[in-house]
Amino acid sequence: MRLWLCAALTIGLVWFGSGCRKQPGAEPDDAAGDDAGAVTDDPATTAPSPAKAYSGPPITVQIQVQQVNPPLYLAMVTATTPTKRYRLQEDRAELQDGLLRLYLMLEKPAPEEDAAPVEQMLMLPHREQAVLSAVEVYVEVVTRGQPPAEPGYRLAATYP
Repeated sequence: MRLWLCAALTIGLVWFGSGCRKQPGAEPDDAAGDDAGAVTDDPATTAPSPAKAYSGPPITVQIQVQQVNPPLYLAMVTATTPTKRYRLQEDRAELQDGLLRLYLMLEKPAPEEDAAPVEQMLMLPHREQAVLSAVEVYVEVVTRGQPPAEPGYRLAATYP
């Protein structure tokens, strides 16, 4: 079983490292077409916006394998925010051929909220039983109680 897992991970990493995977910042397949970049009010259908780069707090993502039977793959997303009272939540996830696309909302405090200027680390785990070999994290930053200033998801982090 362990040998099979190592072989599957090696094949996945070789495939994704060979240039078959899209480059960071490239438009995801689900955003291609006539209405690419279209924005709706429903966060589950808001398409990524490749036109503008992500400009929010730093986001990182890592893949970990939990040694259970069957193995459990964990994509751990971390956001380092400049103040407290930020909230990070998953809107949706798409898994295709080992590539996990996470669509997250990062909600920052409203201007009138008292938010201490203390750096905060938010962690959001996403678990999958299928083999994960790459992750793309798309984030939409919104201010609590206000409509999004720049609606749409932006590519914020990739792994590897």
